[in-house]
Amino acid sequence: MFKKLSYQYKLFIAFLVIIIPIIIASGMFFYRYNSKLIRNNVEDTSIKTLDLYKARVESRLQEMDKTLKTLHASESFREIAYHIPEESANYFDLNPSLSFDFKKIFLSALATDETLSSIRYVSINYDYVSGQTNSIAGKEHTLTKQQLSNHAFYEDIFTNPDHHIFSLPHEDPFSASSIPVISVIRPIRDNFQTYGFLEYSTSMDSITDILGLENTDESYSFAVLDETNTVLLNISQDSADFPDIYEDIGLSDADGFYYLDPNTLVCYSQSTLTGWTFVLQENTSKYSAGIKDLTRLIIMTYAAAVIILLIFLFILASNLAKPLRILKKKLSNIDINKEIDFNSHETNNEIVLLTKAIEDSINKIRYQKIQITEERNRTMKAHMNSMEAQINPHFLNNTLAVISACSMESGNTKVPKMCAELGDLLRYSIHYNNKPVTLENEISNIKSFLYIMKTRYEDMLEYTWDLDESLFEIEVPKLILQPLVENCFVHGFQETSPPWKLHIRSFRKENRWFVAISNNGSPFPETVIRYLEIQFENYKKYFNNTSRSSDLEKKGLGLENTIMRLAIFYQGKEYFKVLPHNQLTTIEIGGPL
Repeated sequence: MFKKLSYQYKLFIAFLVIIIPIIIASGMFFYRYNSKLIRNNVEDTSIKTLDLYKARVESRLQEMDKTLKTLHASESFREIAYHIPEESANYFDLNPSLSFDFKKIFLSALATDETLSSIRYVSINYDYVSGQTNSIAGKEHTLTKQQLSNHAFYEDIFTNPDHHIFSLPHEDPFSASSIPVISVIRPIRDNFQTYGFLEYSTSMDSITDILGLENTDESYSFAVLDETNTVLLNISQDSADFPDIYEDIGLSDADGFYYLDPNTLVCYSQSTLTGWTFVLQENTSKYSAGIKDLTRLIIMTYAAAVIILLIFLFILASNLAKPLRILKKKLSNIDINKEIDFNSHETNNEIVLLTKAIEDSINKIRYQKIQITEERNRTMKAHMNSMEAQINPHFLNNTLAVISACSMESGNTKVPKMCAELGDLLRYSIHYNNKPVTLENEISNIKSFLYIMKTRYEDMLEYTWDLDESLFEIEVPKLILQPLVENCFVHGFQETSPPWKLHIRSFRKENRWFVAISNNGSPFPETVIRYLEIQFENYKKYFNNTSRSSDLEKKGLGLENTIMRLAIFYQGKEYFKVLPHNQLTTIEIGGPL
């Protein structure tokens, strides 16, 4: 079925087969690339958001620890803390002035803290004193030393070797509020013993405020886990289901992410400061919707591009095939016997240029056909003329032999010689075998002719030779020199007084052979020279001139005939020139070696 389609549709289908897969492949690549880019951006944004939350929490804890370090470095604080005696009651309750000094120091440290925070010092004997921000002042429980020593939160602090401890969210035993707090604890010790610890506590609400999660939408959920994946802080829209996420976290890496489902991204990062793991869950369905919108946009864009491309390809295929259809129509109606003209105009269109090339080729074929036909006609006529000239050649030769014998008997030596030369001239002229001869044969023939002319005109004729014998063996058409020599007697010497002079020269130049025949007869008229040059150019171009065929028949083996046969023999590579110079007229002919 494909073979029966026109060239236009074949070209159109070929374009489709090549271009459509490229468009589909590029569309799929563009979709996959942009989908992956959007997903990577979502993942990078979530990881950076989680890192920001973690950095805020760590920064807050480091500020609290720095405050405790400043207090620990205070000389007045160490002077009191290192010398608290063991009492049954709280030492600071027994010494109100010391308690006031400590609270003053603590409140000074909390002056820039606008959150719900407190600082307290607990001695090795569980003597304690606290300072709180104004927002929670008066909301503190009073505990006995026994109650404090029995509290689970403080059991292991005195034996912990760390310089600072970041406690997990827990209930503050001194606070009347149920809001959990997170604490930074710094043991007070020297090289020999532990004297107590400083504790800086802040409410978990303040941590939430620092994170700025109160304004987050439903797509975010945040949590903090301890080393055992126990949830320390959970800020989510659906707190009942959110903790189940942590069971799937593989903590082989400190940082990473995974997809809980196709639309839920979970990122986690472990803090090197506290050892806690910060977890951010994000609903990516809105980004998935964006990817779907992108998919629809890509499909619509590429569909439109395909439609436009199909129209363009159809027009292109039609424009490519149209000149070929026109060419086919013209070629089908062509007449080889008439001049071909496809009305091609100047253009860069390769199809039109092809039409012009075909037009030129057909015209050349036409010219060559005409030339071959004319050449066959000439060959046939020449053959018939040759056959007529050969009528009983033995009779002519025998007659010349009888005349020569009679002359010898009467003692005349010139007549036998003339008969011999005339016999050679006749045999050379009338012998026809359609083959080329050597230049030596041609020169021998005109030597016979000039001997007869010299015998006739005696001292009125002078001729000289300057021959290159290395050219004797080259092949040339038969009887190309005799017409040139005859022309000197028939036209050149008719109106010129004796003595008549002839000079015949053969030579080679630039890988070509030449024969020059000079005479002192009447020069050629300029119109004749111009006519011969035009005819010569016509022969070089077409090897034929049909407009002068009747004249050639009348002139026989004349100058024009010689030019024509040279042109045919050398296929346009021959040489012909008429050179009037120094009262001499020279005709030069030649051809390639």
